[in-house]
Amino acid sequence: LGIMERTISSYIQQTIDGNHVCPRCSKEYKHKTSVYKHLRNECGVEPKYKCVPCGFSCKFLHVLQRHGESMVHQKNVATASTRFIDTTVMCHQCWKFYKNKKTLQTHLKYDCGKPKKNICYICGYKTNRKFVLKTHFATVHRDINSPL
Repeated sequence: LGIMERTISSYIQQTIDGNHVCPRCSKEYKHKTSVYKHLRNECGVEPKYKCVPCGFSCKFLHVLQRHGESMVHQKNVATASTRFIDTTVMCHQCWKFYKNKKTLQTHLKYDCGKPKKNICYICGYKTNRKFVLKTHFATVHRDINSPL
């Protein structure tokens, strides 16, 4: 077990029927390892993925992909502003939305699925583009002279 698991392990209670309970939100799981995963990825964590046309948000990409195929999404998109929907394009690999085809093509060429090669030597921030790293350095680490 890792340090986090050893520390939290003492706080995870087991119910009479054998389920393990999250110490933060009381959600029950059959396996103790599922509680660790829940604490690391879900409990108290803000959703990372958002469906731009209808506003749905979630914590996992596969949930967003399933949502995109659902009737709820189709209903929400149908009632959303048609001007907004007509002027956006979506990357079918990562489900991000872009204002036009050119920005989507740039995303596909330089970003989507590519390893992030530009890394901040101070905090470890990663990006695919050097100018984004320069902007990061100028705003986040403005007190330090830039080596870039």
